[in-house]
Amino acid sequence: MVKKTTIPKNISKYEIKRTLGHGSMGTVYEAFDPFVQRSVAIKIAHNYDDENPQLAQKSRDSFFSEVYAAGRMHHPSVVAVYDAGQLDDLNYIVMEYVDGYSLQEYVTGDRVLTSNQVIDVMYQCAKGLDYVHRQGIIHRDLKPGNIMLSNEGEVKIMDFSIAH
Repeated sequence: MVKKTTIPKNISKYEIKRTLGHGSMGTVYEAFDPFVQRSVAIKIAHNYDDENPQLAQKSRDSFFSEVYAAGRMHHPSVVAVYDAGQLDDLNYIVMEYVDGYSLQEYVTGDRVLTSNQVIDVMYQCAKGLDYVHRQGIIHRDLKPGNIMLSNEGEVKIMDFSIAH
């Protein structure tokens, strides 16, 4: 069972601005890093209550395996991880903020890509996945909702929560 937690205005030094989305492992917020003066994305893991400590531990382990997997990646087509930590009962990961839309928006929404844009997106995804695989990581949840396309046309593979 997930605890209902009120999200504070700040997580560590990061000022929470708005909710970006919800996933199986947590909720993602846009935030601001006042030290480097940039927007970031913060994923806060779902918090499980103490009724099932094994489930809570499994959830924490999965969350921090994402931090480990994604934090090792340094490639233009993979979202960058800047920080991670625990604050009281919250586990969080701080990532590059991508100003754009997930590919899911192009699959089911009103957004359209030209043929040349589709080829470019496929090429960038292939380059990013090649890099990830050469690092010994298997994403295991690659889908349009886990690939961002920035407003500048840059692909960013994200959500390594179940990576192996």
